Amino acid sequence: MHAYDLLLTLAGGLGAALLLGYLTQRLGLKREETLAVGDGANDIAMLEAAGLGVAFHAKPMVRERAGVRIVTNFIVGKTA
Repeated sequence: MHAYDLLLTLAGGLGAALLLGYLTQRLGLKREETLAVGDGANDIAMLEAAGLGVAFHAKPMVRERAGVRIVTNFIVGKTA
């Protein structure tokens, strides 16, 4: 399956959680080796399907369900 086909599948309603599961299997990864980032209720299934679910500036319902929460825009790091 090509990247374009994956995008069409996602847009067609399959959902990010199922796509994450497909890619995890296709790439031979373990669930624990995956990460997903989301902010809305539509991301909850994906965050729960990932080994690490990260809520980024998320709604309260999403923050409660994610393993990690990012609540600031202040991120320290090197720039290219």
